[in-house]
Amino acid sequence: MSNNNLTNININENNLIKNQYAISLLKECMDCKVINEREVYNIQQEISLILIDLIKKYTNGQSTSVKTEVAEKLLLSIWYSIDAYVSKLENIEKRVAELTSKNIKYVYLEGIKILEYDLLELEKFYEVMKIRKLDTNLMAYNDTLMELSGFFKNYSIKFEAYDIPVSIDYPLALDDMDIQGIYYVKNYIESMDIENRFCNLFRNKDREKLFYDYGRTYKIDCDVILINLFELIINNSIFSTILGNESTNLKISEYEYEFLEKQFKNIYNHTFEDEIKQYEENNVVEFIEESNSFDFNNSEELNKESIINEKIVLLLEEAIAVLIERLNIEDEAMIKYIKAYEKIFIESVLSSIKSGTFKSIITVSKNESEPLEKYIVDDENKLDDKSFRAIFNAVLESTSIIEKIKIIKENINAKKDFIDILESECLFGDDYLMLFASLSEFELAILGSVVFYEDMRMEEINLLELLLNKNNKTTPWKREYIEFMKKKNKEKIHCIEEYINQIN
Repeated sequence: MSNNNLTNININENNLIKNQYAISLLKECMDCKVINEREVYNIQQEISLILIDLIKKYTNGQSTSVKTEVAEKLLLSIWYSIDAYVSKLENIEKRVAELTSKNIKYVYLEGIKILEYDLLELEKFYEVMKIRKLDTNLMAYNDTLMELSGFFKNYSIKFEAYDIPVSIDYPLALDDMDIQGIYYVKNYIESMDIENRFCNLFRNKDREKLFYDYGRTYKIDCDVILINLFELIINNSIFSTILGNESTNLKISEYEYEFLEKQFKNIYNHTFEDEIKQYEENNVVEFIEESNSFDFNNSEELNKESIINEKIVLLLEEAIAVLIERLNIEDEAMIKYIKAYEKIFIESVLSSIKSGTFKSIITVSKNESEPLEKYIVDDENKLDDKSFRAIFNAVLESTSIIEKIKIIKENINAKKDFIDILESECLFGDDYLMLFASLSEFELAILGSVVFYEDMRMEEINLLELLLNKNNKTTPWKREYIEFMKKKNKEKIHCIEEYINQIN
């Protein structure tokens, strides 16, 4: 290494990349003249020797060469281990010193030790996290928990350290996609545990009712949809706090929603009312009035939108602070997580008010006896070509899955139109899952009667057997329907099978 004084180096940490930490740090060291090209070449030579040794282990001593893609994987794993060692050091000066002055093989082997230790510790924590898991029927949540156990059996530190050899489908409220391998899984498990512990502050029956209400709102079978439970719960809890209800009360009535929407719109449009309708505990009045205390005349340097946004931001920040206090949350990790989510939540609220989609932020409580609507039964309501084309274009142009489903469910009532929309290929990937999840069992049976038309021409069908043996060489929507149905439990499959046979 050059004789430069490490205390005087000027590394720009903004140029350091999480997934390529050591490599990006070496580049910065070159730019700052901490090391020269010759020293970088020596490091590259050392890495090559480590790679040759790793290839021998990979091939069980049979060869010193492998396919290019395999060599790339092994090389990424070497650097991942080096990153594990370097990034654990306490400051940038020490990281530079270790990376540029130590034998790279030593750094690599120390990194392997760190990864092995971290894997053991993470598995212990995973077992603790499972004890605190939520009691829910949400398939993505339960399947992901099971999948994570396979990570500890299948993770390869030496050969695929950056990889995640399991499927993680359940979405977190906060997910750092800039990290890979064990450290992604570590961050995921720790975040999931925080979300679990927060959600467990609320009664299970209240959580399930909220989940049920969400499903009724969007006409979705929530057991199969990708939705974050923490997000649903904390959103309603924040607004419940603003309304003056108990923070653990997750129910928000249609009337309460309308009140909230009106007040937020008033703030946004700067048309405040002299009197605010009183609620039982009246905390809402304090929140709203405090947000109205700005003096526009004394804020000339700010534009109107900035001031309005600041009013709403202060209102929501205060509500979240009160929520944390009322729920007696003292866990620093949980508070930090909530504060990080606060930024996303506030941006979503501001955006929803501006776009007129405020209702998407809140789950309104539904009457459990409210009947399910039927959408795709009455072929007397078939659309004319012009109307159908307008709906097709609206679905195709929309970038929101929820909006796409809403357009279809509100405008299409005829089976023929519904099939035509599916055949027109204006839906993609998860759009199908979301749409099928929004249908009743009877409606799924109607689609099933189309998918399995040839099979049911002569006799009653065994739906479970058909799902397992059906040839997937068919249209995209039918393939998606089959894959969706495979994820249903046996009871629901049997119920839909009975409907299909009745239709037959």
